[in-house]
Amino acid sequence: MKTIVFGQSGQVAESLKAYFPQARFVSQNEKVFESRARLVDFLNTNQPELILNPSAFTAVDKAEVQQSACEHLNHFIPAWIGEWSAQNATSVIHFSTDYVYSGAGSRPWIESDPMEPLNWYGETKRRGDVALLQSACHALILRTSWVYSLIGVNFVKTMLKLAHEKENLEIVSDQIGSPTSANDLAQVVFQLTQKPQFKMRSGIFHYSGSGFTSWVGFAQEIFRLATQQGQILKIKNIRPIFSQDYPSRAQRPLNSRLDCSKIKDSFGIELRPWQDSLKQVLTKI
Repeated sequence: MKTIVFGQSGQVAESLKAYFPQARFVSQNEKVFESRARLVDFLNTNQPELILNPSAFTAVDKAEVQQSACEHLNHFIPAWIGEWSAQNATSVIHFSTDYVYSGAGSRPWIESDPMEPLNWYGETKRRGDVALLQSACHALILRTSWVYSLIGVNFVKTMLKLAHEKENLEIVSDQIGSPTSANDLAQVVFQLTQKPQFKMRSGIFHYSGSGFTSWVGFAQEIFRLATQQGQILKIKNIRPIFSQDYPSRAQRPLNSRLDCSKIKDSFGIELRPWQDSLKQVLTKI
């Protein structure tokens, strides 16, 4: 299928390049996202059969201040993509987030749970999901959590940097979720497009690393594997703290657990243990 990927240098977009080498990757510098007219003109010119949209405004705290820019990228762009795709029989795979949920309780979220975001980033992602679904185009929305990779700003790279510089760290312990490798996400997207039932299924699907942990548990595994692979770390002590003790502009969900059984049952997609994926990424780092 002729494929367009909106995004070029982000974690997921970079990972998609290995699986969709013939795709057209669109940078925000190309100004395609500046307006609905520019986006529609670009799509009319290129006539894709498949659109992958990992592009998003993901700076959660900054989103509280730059609300218009965040909504434009997270809400309006998916809405316009869906509108055009519905009229042109184009399939869409759009990436979403656990932040659309309230973070209450401890049960893993299922796709039909109500969306009650705690912050503006989550709210704009919710609006984008709804708009894409309401467009009635053929769309798969992949909701994921705690994404990391070899590139960009993410928890794994931040923790490794700090572990080389500091002996003591304070890390949040009451937020629970599943670390997810961007490469695993990209591989799953490729697998989905190769499934015979791809065109027959649409809607929301969860995908993340298998198993749950806290940010503290995630950090401890990062340090353990890095040390095992020969890195000399300065870190000696981790002090667990609560979310309320970590100052941030935007509130984060405490429960980011995702139930991923739907994507397994619908497409036969298997989840990798998050520890295995982390080990693979750290080997490359």
